[in-house]
This record gives sequence, structure tokens and C-alpha cells, in this order.
Amino acid sequence: MSIRLKTGISYFVIIVATLLLRISVSEGLGDFEGFSLDYYFTIMAQIVCFLLLPVALYFIFREKDRKLTIRTLTADFGFKKVGLRNSLRTLVIGICMVYMATVVSFVWSNMLSLFGYTHTSSQTEYPNVGYLFLELLMTAVLPGFCEEFVHRGLLFHGYRDSGFKVVVVSALLFALMHQNIRQTGYTFFDGVVLALLCYYTGSIWPGIFVHFFNNAISVLWDYGDYAGGWLSFMDTASDWLYGSLVGYIVGAIIFVIAGVAMVFMFKRMRDDSVKAGIIPEKPFAKNGEGALPLHKDVMLYATIIIGVATTIFTLVWGILR
Repeated sequence: MSIRLKTGISYFVIIVATLLLRISVSEGLGDFEGFSLDYYFTIMAQIVCFLLLPVALYFIFREKDRKLTIRTLTADFGFKKVGLRNSLRTLVIGICMVYMATVVSFVWSNMLSLFGYTHTSSQTEYPNVGYLFLELLMTAVLPGFCEEFVHRGLLFHGYRDSGFKVVVVSALLFALMHQNIRQTGYTFFDGVVLALLCYYTGSIWPGIFVHFFNNAISVLWDYGDYAGGWLSFMDTASDWLYGSLVGYIVGAIIFVIAGVAMVFMFKRMRDDSVKAGIIPEKPFAKNGEGALPLHKDVMLYATIIIGVATTIFTLVWGILR
């Protein structure tokens, strides 16, 4: 059995388990007194589905002639050191992505509303600062590590032989994994950025950092909106950017500047990556020798079908309810 097929089966199992978990939670399973159902879902999805399950499947599908250990797993999943230059570039890319993702999310939400889609979100309560750190753990730390472990670790391990196409595969499956039409647009954008970081550096660490940074900013934004104080400036700035013509113009200019800065950082990353032999010189090199073409990858199609069907269901649900 090829590494690609093992990866495809593993990821398919992970997505099915995540979907079953989501369905069970929607039916009230895991609703314990004194414990948030959202926290229960996060712990089960992140730790069980996105961390323990892929590790277990990695060892189940072990090669008979290869001794597998935690060290080989971390090597296969891209836990490699990153140099100072790429670390600084990652920081710049992360800052740019945070802003650009908010714009993409705003545009995406407005596009959905044109179809009559509605979404009601409840604001997280922060009775004390301890809840802020708990929310950072649940929303930033766990997803930042566990979701990257699967999408830039497991998937890159199995789809590296597809060349640059691994970026698209990783980003698409990352977006569909959320199984929610409201998140699909900006998570695909985020997924492309996170996948490029892994592709150009050969390491999963930059993606983990940027993923955590992006989600942490979202939590701090929400906390500032709830508790006030100096963090509320983010909500004030957002209301101005998305609530006036001048704000739209300024926001568009910042978006373009952030995009140019991100492209420049990625170009420098790519140049260094080519010199180091991490990626081929041609930007869209063909699949590796003997690699299965994506259009013949049955497990990939099966996973995409589940993701698309679930996402469409959330769209219809948001329109009809």
C-alpha cells in the first residue's frame, strides 16, 4: 500500500469521525452540567480526531521494513527547525494574513447574505481573565497545533509527491474540514497561506505559529468587544473600516499593501527553498515519478464529496431556517 493511499484512508477516517462527532454534539451528546458543549467538541475534535487518531493510524499503517518511532513521525510530519530569516518572514506573513483574512471573511459573509443565508452567533462571556486564557487554549493553541498536525503534517507527508498541487489539496481539505459554509471562504484563503509556508520551508512550525497567531487575535478581539478596555480598539477600527466609504477605501489600500508584502515574503522564501533543494526550481513541477495523479485518487474524491455535501447542507440550513 502506497503512502498516498495510507494518507488518503487515514484522512478520510479522520473526517468521518469529525462529522460523526459534530452530529452527536448537535444531538446533545456531551452536554454535561457545568461543562460547555463547545469545549467538549473542541477537545474531542482537536485532541482525539486531529491528534491521537492520525498518530494511531500512522503506526497502524506502518511499513514492515521500517521501524517507526515518535522521532520518525515528527520527521515525516515536518517538525523541522526553521532559520531566523524564514522565522521573521513568517511573522510578517502572519500579520498580513490576519488582516487579509478578516477582509475575505467580510466579503464572503456578504456574498452568502445575498443568497439569504443567515447566521446567529453568540458572544463568548468572560466572567474573569481566566476565561480568556481558557478560550485562547481552546480556540488558538489546540487548533493551531492539532489542525496543522493533520493538514500540513499528515497531508503533506502523503501528497508531497504531487508537487505544488499539495498546497491546493491541503487548503481545500482544510476549508472543507470545517464543515460550515460560513467559514469555508476565509479558511480556504488561510489554508493556502499555511500550506505555502509548509511547502516553502519544509517545516510545519511556521504554519502552527501563524494559525495560533490568527486565532489568538480573534479571541483577543472578541474579549475586547466583551470586556472593553484597550483591546476594544480592534472592534472600533473594524466598525470604521466596514462602516463608511472612507473606511472601505482605506481598508482596500491596506489589503493591497498586505498582499504585496505577503507575496514578497513568499518569493524570498521560495528563492531560499530552491537553493536549499527543498522544492524544484520550476514553480509548477510535475508529480514525482510514480505518483498517483490527483484525478485518479479515489480517497481524495471521497473525502471532498463528504466535505462538499456537509458544507452545502449548512448553506441550505442557513437559508431555510
